[in-house]
Amino acid sequence: MTVEICADNPHIEEGLKLVQQAFRDDDEPLGELLQTLASVLGQMGYRAL
Repeated sequence: MTVEICADNPHIEEGLKLVQQAFRDDDEPLGELLQTLASVLGQMGYRAL
């Protein structure tokens, strides 16, 4: 899967700052969410490279 960022988006810097702040403020719940997501994806047959 390829992930790209639209660099033409005039709000990209604002969006990236919001994501960064969310990880800073809520790192533990987000970490738990990502672990759960990884587990569900693994059960569906998706594996990390």
